[in-house]
Amino acid sequence: MEGSLDMHIKKFYDESDYLNESDFPAPREVTIFEVAPVVLEDRKTKKPSKSPVLYVTDKAGAKHPRGYKIPKSVGYGLGLMLGTECEAWKGKKITLFATRCMSFGQIEPCIRCKFPPEIDQRVRAWMKKRGSSESAYMLPEDAK
Repeated sequence: MEGSLDMHIKKFYDESDYLNESDFPAPREVTIFEVAPVVLEDRKTKKPSKSPVLYVTDKAGAKHPRGYKIPKSVGYGLGLMLGTECEAWKGKKITLFATRCMSFGQIEPCIRCKFPPEIDQRVRAWMKKRGSSESAYMLPEDAK
C-alpha cells in the first residue's frame, strides 16, 4: 500500500456530531466561534439534560464541523478563566487536548482544556467538593 495511514481508527467510523480524542493527537490551540446549548440524554439519570457545545476554528481560521460538548468540569474551568457569560467566550483562544478520565467506572478517552495551574487546582477542588474523584476530571498519571 502506497503512502502512510496517518489517521486514528475512529476517523473511519465516528459519525458523531461531537469532537473526540482522535481530533486531538496533540494539544492544539483553537478559537471559540460559537457556544450553543444542546439537549442530550444524561448518561446517569437517562433524562434530558442541557449541555453547552463549543464550536471552534483552528489557527488558520477553518471552522471545525463538529462541536465539543463540554463536561461540567471543563465548563466550570472555562467559567473561571473566561467569565460565566458564554457569549463572551467567542473569539477566545483555548488549548484542547486528549487524555483519559474515569467515567461510569471505566477509563475512557476524553478531551480537556488546558487551564492555568491556579484554575486547574480550583476545578479539582470543585470536583472533590461535588463528590467526584480526581480521575473523573483526568487520570493523575495523564495530568500535564
